[in-house]
Amino acid sequence: TFKMPLKVGKYNKKTLCVNSMAAGLRYSDRALTVSPSYARECAVDPEKGVELEELFALGRSTGILNGVKEGVSPSNKTFVEKTKMICGTYTAETVVAAKAQLKAAYRKESGLPESKGPLMCFIGRLDAQKGY
Repeated sequence: TFKMPLKVGKYNKKTLCVNSMAAGLRYSDRALTVSPSYARECAVDPEKGVELEELFALGRSTGILNGVKEGVSPSNKTFVEKTKMICGTYTAETVVAAKAQLKAAYRKESGLPESKGPLMCFIGRLDAQKGY
């Protein structure tokens, strides 16, 4: 756990609690933001860094510009090679087998147990501005 006081509740009262965002920034190899400039802003702007500026300033934050480029496709050989997808290229006809292979590889690499359920992730920030 990573404990630090945070502003919580209607009146932004500082309360000591577990901050998983702070722990993630402190112990991850890399943190991604929505753009390179936003990554820099999080390290210096209290409004953007939400009291985590020092952790963003460690230099392990990188920005990936918003949007998906048209060349991003699992059927594109260059994309598959750059992302090191072990299943190779795939299409709508071969997606089921490819997803199973990718899920198994990720589980093995991450030490996750066997699961028949979906492997899910959340990409976004938990912020009132976003409706969370």
